Amino acid sequence: MAYNWGTATTGARAKVLAAIDTVTNVGATYDYERFADDWTTLLTLYQVTIGGVDQLRGWTIALQGTESEMIGFGLSGTEVEQVTYRVKVRGLLRVNDASESQKTFEALILAVKAALETSTALHDNDLSKGASGRWAMDPVQMPLIDMRVFGTVLCHYGELDLRIVEVI
Repeated sequence: MAYNWGTATTGARAKVLAAIDTVTNVGATYDYERFADDWTTLLTLYQVTIGGVDQLRGWTIALQGTESEMIGFGLSGTEVEQVTYRVKVRGLLRVNDASESQKTFEALILAVKAALETSTALHDNDLSKGASGRWAMDPVQMPLIDMRVFGTVLCHYGELDLRIVEVI
């Protein structure tokens, strides 16, 4: 079986990144988790300029696990597998109380959630809508919005949980 999670441009990881990148002023986006243990690296990874203001703003994608089941046989007699990828999208935005950054982050994470839920690339197998492709996705869950310290910087932090189904 060929799993299509990490395929460069057509896999689920690429489709998630493409959906996030459709959000205006989303910030730096990465299709894997990035880590920084010093200020310079943190700036290199997450500093963006939006509206003429430098800020830390970014998103990462990580595969958390899979679930699989055999759902039948294809026309050639080969088994057909349904794989569910459990995916975590993490976002951050540097706290700036004077500019009401909490409201900005809440709007941003809801925009990312909406972009993922409406991405046709992740929903071409929604049989209720007459599609017959390879991908389907459950509604995106938002289990956490919080504040965390990255390096020495207080940031708004949020997580989105995705369950992406692929039929292979």
